[in-house]
Amino acid sequence: MKKDYVILFIVVSIAVALTLSNVLSPRNVQEISDLRNSKVLKEKFFFLYESDPEFRNSVDRLRELLFNTLEDYNRTEAWILFNSILRKLGLPEIELRDFRYGRGGLTPSPEPPLKLKPCCEDCVDLNKVVKAIVIPRRDLEGGNGLETLYVCAYKGDFYGYPVSGKIILEVTLVFSDEDSPSRDVEYDVWRLIAWGRIEDIETFFIVLDEETGEVEKVSFRGLVIKMTDWPNERRISPIGSGGAAFVSAAHELTVFQDVEEPLIIYVNTWNHALSLKDNNVFLDKYSYSIESVEIRVGRRIDAENDYSMLKYSSQNVQSLP
Repeated sequence: MKKDYVILFIVVSIAVALTLSNVLSPRNVQEISDLRNSKVLKEKFFFLYESDPEFRNSVDRLRELLFNTLEDYNRTEAWILFNSILRKLGLPEIELRDFRYGRGGLTPSPEPPLKLKPCCEDCVDLNKVVKAIVIPRRDLEGGNGLETLYVCAYKGDFYGYPVSGKIILEVTLVFSDEDSPSRDVEYDVWRLIAWGRIEDIETFFIVLDEETGEVEKVSFRGLVIKMTDWPNERRISPIGSGGAAFVSAAHELTVFQDVEEPLIIYVNTWNHALSLKDNNVFLDKYSYSIESVEIRVGRRIDAENDYSMLKYSSQNVQSLP
Protein backbone atom coordinates (compact mmCIF):
# COMPACT_ATOMS: atom_id res chain seq x y z
CA MET A 1 0.00 0.00 0.00
CA LYS A 2 2.79 2.37 0.96
CA LYS A 3 4.56 1.53 -2.29
CA ASP A 4 1.41 2.44 -4.27
CA TYR A 5 1.25 5.87 -2.57
CA VAL A 6 4.91 6.47 -3.35
CA ILE A 7 4.37 5.59 -7.02
CA LEU A 8 1.27 7.83 -7.16
CA PHE A 9 3.19 10.67 -5.56
CA ILE A 10 6.00 10.30 -8.10
CA VAL A 11 3.57 10.23 -11.05
CA VAL A 12 1.71 13.33 -9.82
CA SER A 13 4.98 15.15 -9.15
CA ILE A 14 6.22 14.39 -12.67
CA ALA A 15 2.91 15.53 -14.18
CA VAL A 16 3.03 18.81 -12.25
CA ALA A 17 6.65 19.36 -13.18
CA LEU A 18 5.94 18.73 -16.86
CA THR A 19 2.99 21.13 -16.77
CA LEU A 20 5.02 23.86 -15.11
CA SER A 21 7.95 23.32 -17.45
CA ASN A 22 5.60 23.63 -20.42
CA VAL A 23 3.91 26.79 -19.11
CA LEU A 24 7.15 28.39 -17.98
CA SER A 25 9.37 27.09 -20.77
CA PRO A 26 11.63 29.67 -22.42
CA ARG A 27 9.65 29.23 -25.62
CA ASN A 28 6.29 30.00 -23.99
CA VAL A 29 7.71 32.88 -21.96
CA GLN A 30 9.22 34.26 -25.17
CA GLU A 31 5.90 33.89 -27.03
CA ILE A 32 4.03 35.78 -24.30
CA SER A 33 6.75 38.42 -24.33
CA ASP A 34 6.42 38.73 -28.12
CA LEU A 35 2.66 39.25 -27.80
CA ARG A 36 3.34 42.35 -25.70
CA ASN A 37 4.22 43.87 -29.06
CA SER A 38 0.78 44.91 -30.25
CA LYS A 39 1.63 44.41 -33.93
CA VAL A 40 2.67 40.79 -33.26
CA LEU A 41 -0.52 40.23 -31.25
CA LYS A 42 -2.65 41.77 -34.01
CA GLU A 43 -1.03 39.60 -36.68
CA LYS A 44 -1.53 36.42 -34.63
CA PHE A 45 -5.14 37.33 -33.84
CA PHE A 46 -5.96 37.95 -37.52
CA PHE A 47 -4.09 34.80 -38.59
CA LEU A 48 -6.03 32.60 -36.13
CA TYR A 49 -9.31 34.26 -37.06
CA GLU A 50 -8.75 33.30 -40.70
CA SER A 51 -7.18 29.85 -40.18
CA ASP A 52 -8.63 28.38 -36.96
CA PRO A 53 -12.41 27.69 -37.04
CA GLU A 54 -12.61 27.20 -33.26
CA PHE A 55 -10.90 30.53 -32.62
CA ARG A 56 -13.12 32.29 -35.16
CA ASN A 57 -16.28 30.78 -33.65
CA SER A 58 -15.25 31.95 -30.17
CA VAL A 59 -14.61 35.49 -31.41
CA ASP A 60 -17.86 35.60 -33.40
CA ARG A 61 -19.94 34.26 -30.52
CA LEU A 62 -18.40 36.73 -28.07
CA ARG A 63 -19.13 39.55 -30.51
CA GLU A 64 -22.71 38.32 -30.75
CA LEU A 65 -23.02 38.52 -26.96
CA LEU A 66 -21.70 42.07 -27.13
CA PHE A 67 -23.52 43.42 -30.15
CA ASN A 68 -26.90 41.68 -29.95
CA THR A 69 -28.34 44.30 -27.62
CA LEU A 70 -31.83 42.80 -27.92
CA GLU A 71 -30.66 40.04 -25.55
CA ASP A 72 -29.14 40.25 -22.07
CA TYR A 73 -25.36 40.16 -21.85
CA ASN A 74 -24.17 36.84 -20.38
CA ARG A 75 -21.00 37.74 -18.48
CA THR A 76 -20.13 34.14 -17.56
CA GLU A 77 -20.36 32.88 -21.13
CA ALA A 78 -18.38 35.93 -22.30
CA TRP A 79 -15.65 35.09 -19.75
CA ILE A 80 -15.47 31.45 -20.90
CA LEU A 81 -15.19 32.52 -24.53
CA PHE A 82 -12.58 35.15 -23.69
CA ASN A 83 -10.44 32.54 -21.93
CA SER A 84 -10.70 30.21 -24.93
CA ILE A 85 -9.42 33.05 -27.11
CA LEU A 86 -6.56 33.77 -24.69
CA ARG A 87 -5.60 30.05 -24.70
CA LYS A 88 -5.49 29.95 -28.49
CA LEU A 89 -3.22 32.98 -28.46
CA GLY A 90 -0.94 31.28 -25.94
CA LEU A 91 -1.81 33.70 -23.13
CA PRO A 92 -2.76 32.96 -19.50
CA GLU A 93 -6.45 32.69 -18.64
CA ILE A 94 -8.07 35.06 -16.15
CA GLU A 95 -10.43 34.53 -13.22
CA LEU A 96 -14.09 35.49 -13.49
CA ARG A 97 -13.61 38.13 -10.79
CA ASP A 98 -11.03 39.83 -13.02
CA PHE A 99 -13.24 39.81 -16.12
CA ARG A 100 -14.68 43.34 -16.15
CA TYR A 101 -15.49 43.75 -19.81
CA GLY A 102 -18.97 44.46 -21.12
CA ARG A 103 -20.98 46.27 -23.76
CA GLY A 104 -19.91 49.79 -22.86
CA GLY A 105 -21.76 52.44 -24.88
CA LEU A 106 -23.78 50.17 -27.18
CA THR A 107 -27.49 50.95 -27.55
CA PRO A 108 -30.12 49.53 -29.94
CA SER A 109 -30.76 51.74 -32.97
CA PRO A 110 -33.05 50.27 -35.64
CA GLU A 111 -33.32 53.57 -37.55
CA PRO A 112 -31.67 53.77 -41.00
CA PRO A 113 -28.24 55.40 -41.08
CA LEU A 114 -28.00 59.17 -41.48
CA LYS A 115 -27.02 60.20 -45.00
CA LEU A 116 -23.80 62.19 -44.67
CA LYS A 117 -22.85 65.09 -46.92
CA PRO A 118 -19.35 65.18 -48.42
CA CYS A 119 -16.61 66.90 -46.43
CA CYS A 120 -15.63 70.36 -47.65
CA GLU A 121 -12.11 69.65 -48.87
CA ASP A 122 -10.99 73.21 -49.67
CA CYS A 123 -12.60 75.09 -46.79
CA VAL A 124 -9.67 75.17 -44.38
CA ASP A 125 -5.90 74.70 -44.36
CA LEU A 126 -5.34 72.65 -41.19
CA ASN A 127 -1.70 73.74 -41.05
CA LYS A 128 -2.85 77.27 -40.26
CA VAL A 129 -5.19 76.08 -37.50
CA VAL A 130 -3.14 73.44 -35.64
CA LYS A 131 0.55 73.98 -35.00
CA ALA A 132 1.39 70.67 -33.34
CA ILE A 133 0.16 67.57 -31.53
CA VAL A 134 2.32 66.83 -28.51
CA ILE A 135 2.65 63.40 -26.91
CA PRO A 136 4.70 62.16 -23.93
CA ARG A 137 7.88 60.61 -25.34
CA ARG A 138 7.45 57.49 -23.18
CA ASP A 139 4.11 56.88 -24.94
CA LEU A 140 5.72 57.27 -28.35
CA GLU A 141 8.61 54.98 -27.40
CA GLY A 142 6.08 52.44 -26.11
CA GLY A 143 4.77 52.04 -29.66
CA ASN A 144 1.74 54.33 -29.33
CA GLY A 145 2.67 57.15 -31.67
CA LEU A 146 0.38 59.17 -33.90
CA GLU A 147 -0.14 57.32 -37.18
CA THR A 148 -2.77 59.20 -39.19
CA LEU A 149 -5.01 62.26 -38.94
CA TYR A 150 -8.47 62.52 -40.54
CA VAL A 151 -10.20 65.88 -41.02
CA CYS A 152 -13.68 66.73 -42.27
CA ALA A 153 -14.84 70.35 -42.67
CA TYR A 154 -18.53 71.26 -42.38
CA LYS A 155 -19.90 74.47 -43.89
CA GLY A 156 -23.57 75.52 -43.73
CA ASP A 157 -24.72 72.25 -42.16
CA PHE A 158 -23.42 70.12 -39.31
CA TYR A 159 -25.30 66.81 -39.01
CA GLY A 160 -28.60 68.57 -39.69
CA TYR A 161 -27.82 71.58 -37.49
CA PRO A 162 -27.77 74.80 -39.57
CA VAL A 163 -24.40 76.53 -39.27
CA SER A 164 -24.16 80.16 -40.36
CA GLY A 165 -20.88 82.04 -40.51
CA LYS A 166 -18.96 79.08 -39.06
CA ILE A 167 -16.81 76.24 -40.30
CA ILE A 168 -16.59 73.20 -38.07
CA LEU A 169 -13.68 70.79 -38.31
CA GLU A 170 -14.02 67.21 -37.16
CA VAL A 171 -10.50 66.00 -36.38
CA THR A 172 -9.78 62.31 -35.78
CA LEU A 173 -6.42 61.05 -34.56
CA VAL A 174 -5.24 57.46 -35.04
CA PHE A 175 -2.58 56.19 -32.63
CA SER A 176 -0.72 52.91 -33.25
CA ASP A 177 -1.92 51.48 -29.91
CA GLU A 178 -2.70 52.48 -26.33
CA ASP A 179 -1.07 50.83 -23.31
CA SER A 180 -3.12 50.15 -20.21
CA PRO A 181 -0.99 50.40 -17.04
CA SER A 182 -2.32 46.99 -15.96
CA ARG A 183 -3.12 43.82 -17.94
CA ASP A 184 -2.16 45.50 -21.20
CA VAL A 185 -1.95 42.36 -23.39
CA GLU A 186 -5.33 41.13 -22.12
CA TYR A 187 -6.73 44.65 -22.71
CA ASP A 188 -5.40 44.60 -26.30
CA VAL A 189 -7.06 41.22 -26.93
CA TRP A 190 -10.37 42.61 -25.69
CA ARG A 191 -10.07 45.65 -27.99
CA LEU A 192 -9.38 43.35 -30.96
CA ILE A 193 -12.63 41.55 -30.15
CA ALA A 194 -14.84 44.48 -29.18
CA TRP A 195 -13.39 47.13 -31.50
CA GLY A 196 -11.81 44.98 -34.21
CA ARG A 197 -8.54 46.90 -34.01
CA ILE A 198 -5.42 47.48 -31.93
CA GLU A 199 -5.15 51.15 -32.90
CA ASP A 200 -6.63 53.87 -30.69
CA ILE A 201 -8.91 56.41 -32.40
CA GLU A 202 -9.93 59.75 -30.87
CA THR A 203 -12.08 62.59 -32.23
CA PHE A 204 -12.57 66.28 -31.37
CA PHE A 205 -14.01 69.42 -33.00
CA ILE A 206 -12.74 72.90 -33.86
CA VAL A 207 -15.16 75.79 -34.59
CA LEU A 208 -13.85 78.56 -36.85
CA ASP A 209 -15.19 81.96 -37.87
CA GLU A 210 -15.85 81.51 -41.60
CA GLU A 211 -14.85 85.06 -42.52
CA THR A 212 -11.69 85.52 -40.44
CA GLY A 213 -10.63 81.89 -40.04
CA GLU A 214 -10.05 82.48 -36.33
CA VAL A 215 -10.67 79.66 -33.87
CA GLU A 216 -13.74 80.34 -31.73
CA LYS A 217 -13.89 77.08 -29.85
CA VAL A 218 -12.21 73.69 -29.40
CA SER A 219 -14.61 71.01 -28.22
CA PHE A 220 -13.56 67.63 -26.86
CA ARG A 221 -17.07 66.25 -27.19
CA GLY A 222 -18.31 62.77 -28.03
CA LEU A 223 -20.31 61.45 -30.99
CA VAL A 224 -22.24 58.38 -32.11
CA ILE A 225 -21.28 55.84 -34.78
CA LYS A 226 -23.70 53.32 -36.28
CA MET A 227 -22.67 49.70 -36.85
CA THR A 228 -23.19 48.13 -40.28
CA ASP A 229 -23.84 44.51 -39.28
CA TRP A 230 -25.74 45.10 -36.04
CA PRO A 231 -28.73 47.42 -35.31
CA ASN A 232 -26.68 49.39 -32.77
CA GLU A 233 -25.26 52.80 -32.12
CA ARG A 234 -21.90 53.05 -30.44
CA ARG A 235 -21.58 56.09 -28.21
CA ILE A 236 -18.07 57.52 -28.34
CA SER A 237 -17.24 59.22 -25.05
CA PRO A 238 -15.78 62.74 -24.92
CA ILE A 239 -12.00 62.66 -24.98
CA GLY A 240 -11.08 65.73 -22.95
CA SER A 241 -8.43 65.04 -20.32
CA GLY A 242 -9.59 67.57 -17.73
CA GLY A 243 -6.80 67.68 -15.14
CA ALA A 244 -5.73 64.03 -15.62
CA ALA A 245 -2.07 63.22 -16.20
CA PHE A 246 -0.33 60.39 -18.07
CA VAL A 247 -0.78 57.66 -15.43
CA SER A 248 -4.57 58.15 -15.61
CA ALA A 249 -7.36 57.63 -18.12
CA ALA A 250 -9.99 60.29 -18.82
CA HIS A 251 -13.14 60.96 -20.82
CA GLU A 252 -14.09 64.53 -19.91
CA LEU A 253 -16.38 66.79 -21.92
CA THR A 254 -14.13 69.83 -22.21
CA VAL A 255 -14.66 72.99 -24.27
CA PHE A 256 -12.05 75.74 -24.74
CA GLN A 257 -12.81 79.29 -25.90
CA ASP A 258 -10.58 82.37 -26.34
CA VAL A 259 -7.72 80.11 -27.38
CA GLU A 260 -4.18 80.90 -28.46
CA GLU A 261 -3.54 80.26 -32.16
CA PRO A 262 -2.31 78.21 -33.88
CA LEU A 263 -3.45 75.40 -31.62
CA ILE A 264 -1.19 72.99 -29.77
CA ILE A 265 -3.04 69.78 -28.85
CA TYR A 266 -1.63 67.89 -25.86
CA VAL A 267 -2.03 64.14 -25.36
CA ASN A 268 -2.24 63.99 -21.57
CA THR A 269 -3.17 60.43 -20.57
CA TRP A 270 -2.32 56.84 -21.50
CA ASN A 271 -5.73 56.50 -23.22
CA HIS A 272 -4.89 59.61 -25.29
CA ALA A 273 -7.29 62.07 -23.67
CA LEU A 274 -6.65 65.54 -25.07
CA SER A 275 -6.42 69.16 -24.01
CA LEU A 276 -5.00 72.55 -24.91
CA LYS A 277 -3.20 72.42 -21.57
CA ASP A 278 -0.14 70.33 -20.77
CA ASN A 279 -0.82 68.23 -17.67
CA ASN A 280 2.60 66.54 -17.78
CA VAL A 281 5.01 69.44 -17.52
CA PHE A 282 7.79 67.24 -16.09
CA LEU A 283 7.61 64.57 -18.81
CA ASP A 284 9.76 64.66 -21.93
CA LYS A 285 7.59 65.25 -25.02
CA TYR A 286 7.60 64.63 -28.74
CA SER A 287 5.91 67.21 -30.99
CA TYR A 288 4.26 66.25 -34.28
CA SER A 289 4.01 69.12 -36.73
CA ILE A 290 0.97 68.84 -38.97
CA GLU A 291 3.27 68.61 -42.00
CA SER A 292 4.84 65.45 -40.55
CA VAL A 293 1.55 63.55 -40.15
CA GLU A 294 -0.37 61.73 -42.87
CA ILE A 295 -3.64 63.63 -43.34
CA ARG A 296 -6.73 62.07 -44.93
CA VAL A 297 -10.03 63.73 -45.70
CA GLY A 298 -12.65 61.85 -43.71
CA ARG A 299 -14.74 61.36 -40.60
CA ARG A 300 -14.50 59.13 -37.54
CA ILE A 301 -16.23 56.26 -39.36
CA ASP A 302 -13.68 56.50 -42.18
CA ALA A 303 -10.91 55.96 -39.66
CA GLU A 304 -12.83 53.08 -38.07
CA ASN A 305 -13.53 51.43 -41.42
CA ASP A 306 -9.90 51.80 -42.49
CA TYR A 307 -8.44 50.27 -39.32
CA SER A 308 -11.10 47.96 -37.85
CA MET A 309 -12.44 44.49 -38.67
CA LEU A 310 -15.85 45.88 -37.66
CA LYS A 311 -17.65 48.20 -40.05
CA TYR A 312 -19.77 51.32 -39.58
CA SER A 313 -22.38 52.84 -41.87
CA SER A 314 -22.91 56.32 -40.46
CA GLN A 315 -22.35 58.67 -37.55
CA ASN A 316 -24.10 61.51 -35.76
CA VAL A 317 -23.75 64.03 -32.94
CA GLN A 318 -26.11 64.93 -30.11
CA SER A 319 -25.42 68.65 -30.17
CA LEU A 320 -23.27 71.34 -31.75
CA PRO A 321 -19.65 71.36 -30.52
